[in-house]
Amino acid sequence: MTELELEVELRSSKNSLENFIEPFILGNHNHHLAIIVDQFEEIFTLCSDVQSRHRFIDNLLNLIKNLPGCTVI
Repeated sequence: MTELELEVELRSSKNSLENFIEPFILGNHNHHLAIIVDQFEEIFTLCSDVQSRHRFIDNLLNLIKNLPGCTVI
């Protein structure tokens, strides 16, 4: 998947990040994935599109709720 395809996919639904990462987690039961979100405040200061902001946050929340081998920091 190209970077552009991933961006389009991540904008499509609130479960896109989970769907993208799930195969890596399920295929590696002995591993734990940590996603570090740096400068999270910029979602509020630089993103003027409320729907995009909510979708991004929903993607992160759904990821940690539905995939036990994943942590968002």
